Amino acid sequence: MRQQRYQPANTLGYLLGGIGRGVVRLVFLFCIGLSLLSGTFWYRSPHTFDVVESATPDHAWMIVSGVDRLVIRSLSQPWGSQDDFVPFDWNYRNMPAATGEDPWQDSGWKLIGIDWGQLTPVPQMPFEGTWVRIKWSTLMVLFAVPPLAWTIWRRVRDRRREFLVAGYCPKCEFPLNACACEDGQDRANLSH
Repeated sequence: MRQQRYQPANTLGYLLGGIGRGVVRLVFLFCIGLSLLSGTFWYRSPHTFDVVESATPDHAWMIVSGVDRLVIRSLSQPWGSQDDFVPFDWNYRNMPAATGEDPWQDSGWKLIGIDWGQLTPVPQMPFEGTWVRIKWSTLMVLFAVPPLAWTIWRRVRDRRREFLVAGYCPKCEFPLNACACEDGQDRANLSH
């Protein structure tokens, strides 16, 4: 007599679950949201520079989205004279993207899409600081990988569990008592 292979129910049980999975779901949704946001800025950045900045008398932050990347700058003592400086809270502005030469030097880091360094004072910008540069595509992939990996892991685990509960081997999909796999034979012996 020919054995029937197991046909699992068509459910989305791998995305559902108990209270213990609530935090994982929040991280899952947060990562998907950040991935979509990164994709939106990646699409927008060749055409528009988005700038968010803040300044105090001794420190300034500048976050710039443009030319397919996100640049975060932290500037120490950005003002030559403290007399005419007016501090400001977080401020947003945008402008059309400028075309020109890409200052990002070819390197392994550029291939990955991440780079960082120190700002050295020059006559046009007489201040010191640090910067981090990340490609939007890199951020999009980084935020998309955890939910994707979690979904695949959960689906594989739940499918294996479905097979065992129904009395089928997860490897060959035949009933445990007629299975030729070592794993299936061991489980069949344990169930009797």
